[in-house]
Amino acid sequence: MTPDERRKVAQLVAGIVVTDDVLDPAEERFVDKMLDELGIASDERAVIFPILDGDEAAEALARMPAAVHEEVIERLVQAAAADGVIVEEEVAYLVAVGRVAGVDEGAIRARLEAAVGA
Repeated sequence: MTPDERRKVAQLVAGIVVTDDVLDPAEERFVDKMLDELGIASDERAVIFPILDGDEAAEALARMPAAVHEEVIERLVQAAAADGVIVEEEVAYLVAVGRVAGVDEGAIRARLEAAVGA
């Protein structure tokens, strides 16, 4: 993944964790860990702004290489499950993004259930 793609992934993940308007401490830890995994320094945290909604996230994913779609979907599923609670706003965000990656709503819901149960 290029540095620009890593920053965009961080922005997509930030978008899903705030869909319920609450940044749970577990979600904040998840974002910090994800930034570290993507090689984004904590002083560069501003790269996650502006926060994208589901449609904007889908458009952003569509501009990324297909080779990274699965990794992005998995990171989004893990981000949604980070606080142990899945809200419909998170599902809607993932369904919008999943359409671009060829992942249907049923598969999204199954992945979310598995992630929360893990």
